[in-house]
Amino acid sequence: MASYMGSGTARLVTSAEARAAAGEAPATIRIRNLQSVVCVGTDAWGRHGRTQPILVSAEVGLKQTFGAAANSDSVSADTVHYGTLTKAILGFLEEKCGPNVPPNPTAVWTLKCALEGLWARLTGLCIFEILLGGYPNRSQPPVLNATQLRSLAITFHLPKASLAGDGVSLTAMCVYGNRAGVYSMSLCLHNLRQRTLIGVNPNERLAKQVVGTTVEIDKYTLFEDEYTTLENLVVETIEPTAFETLEALATHTAKAVLAGFKGPTGADAWRVKIQMEKPTAITFADCPVIEVVAGPEDLA
Repeated sequence: MASYMGSGTARLVTSAEARAAAGEAPATIRIRNLQSVVCVGTDAWGRHGRTQPILVSAEVGLKQTFGAAANSDSVSADTVHYGTLTKAILGFLEEKCGPNVPPNPTAVWTLKCALEGLWARLTGLCIFEILLGGYPNRSQPPVLNATQLRSLAITFHLPKASLAGDGVSLTAMCVYGNRAGVYSMSLCLHNLRQRTLIGVNPNERLAKQVVGTTVEIDKYTLFEDEYTTLENLVVETIEPTAFETLEALATHTAKAVLAGFKGPTGADAWRVKIQMEKPTAITFADCPVIEVVAGPEDLA
């Protein structure tokens, strides 16, 4: 293995930009919705220290295809044993933030802290850290060798951490090697359901109907758990409105999030994506869906 040449800092970009930079990996290993129970983040009422379910997904993109592993039909060094990866994820959650870990009021596991802790356990690196060459000596080698990685993405999803929707998730991704040296972080509120007056047809002006709203904040790097505050802002923004189109309502909501939920400025400014659907609008379809993406420049 090449001698260690230190590490550098990846550049923060949007999720779409990180995916584009990573491209299509020649080999990928995924774990979807691995279930555990943790004391991480806040519950739906914003309370810390409450036990709740978590779903963890991981996507490991490799620089090279499965050569030896495919030829020998065995788990070799050119792949990642998904059983080992699963045990490492569950082991970290149980050891650091499981329900049997004694509570420590001065060391609360926020959603972002927990995700960064798992990332360090798996790679030996910070989320935004990229190797310039070789690999540092470790008393305990990480589960994943970053020199073999093209990209890594991890999602923490708390399905019960929302009063109005399908939970909240935080996703981190880093692109390694000489491809880009970029990383992304995004917070997502899933399918917030509420009734509001929306629609252009005469019958739609007579009663409120359910709208499902998914809110994603890209370049989200806050350590604090603010997603219940964000959910309240979105719900209070949508409920009193009476727009005729989802396009207008989504744009209005994006601007309200950017104006009322202050984030960084400049190159690291948030990008807000609002996805809205009306389940009852089209009888023989699940729903029509529109999506809008906005940044601080759209507040004017």
